[in-house]
Amino acid sequence: MAVSAFCGEWMTTDERQNRDQWVQEHLLNLNPRIPFSFVYDGNTSAKLLPDWAREHEFQDLDANCTQHTFTWADPKTGLEVRCVALDYADYPAVEWLLYFTNHGKVDSPIIAEIRALDCNLPVARDGFVLHRALGDGNSAQSFAPVDELLPPADVNERVFAPKGGRSSDGTMPYFNVNWRGGGMALAIGWSGQWEAGFRPLADGSLRVRAGQQVTHFKLHAGETVRSPRIVLAFWQGPDDLRGNNIFRQLV
Repeated sequence: MAVSAFCGEWMTTDERQNRDQWVQEHLLNLNPRIPFSFVYDGNTSAKLLPDWAREHEFQDLDANCTQHTFTWADPKTGLEVRCVALDYADYPAVEWLLYFTNHGKVDSPIIAEIRALDCNLPVARDGFVLHRALGDGNSAQSFAPVDELLPPADVNERVFAPKGGRSSDGTMPYFNVNWRGGGMALAIGWSGQWEAGFRPLADGSLRVRAGQQVTHFKLHAGETVRSPRIVLAFWQGPDDLRGNNIFRQLV
């Protein structure tokens, strides 16, 4: 696995291309495959956002990090959805936060089922392997690694969440999805009750969703809330620990 001189120690050419392709498809395209979801006033974001006004701004924070800010505005109620994403030049990684702001003059309709991450991973005909770790269970198994095969077209979603609002009680908010030749590490930045789900689909892809476990609220005029932070790190090669190490170095 040759490392490009441009990429440096923590990114190969293939990893950079995979990251760039993902960012282009899910964020930068004029009609992106938006990597998050929510329900607003009983309607899904997949139905609503294409009809809302969208803006995109970006700035270079330093030589190795570009910040992209995407906003969608509902002309009827004044709700603004803002996605602030960081795109790294020296790591095959991207991260983002969502913000919901009520710019209207009255309470917003109900905002629910916010998934800060909701997207499909590429088709893997051999299926996927999900690498994760147990959290602290006050036992000899605390923080033990777990590897689970996700066979193709298995309709059962694997859902993980901590206990009692403690973010590492029972399971850790870090995952590494492995397919033949590479994979993607996922981290959920949330100090409370997060949830993540992994479901193989009939076409051989894998649906991944993550965020705060329960969201069902309205915003008063002028109020803003944010989502959990999502970090994705793309890796290539035969060893899934490369994904863990890329994420550790990034952090």
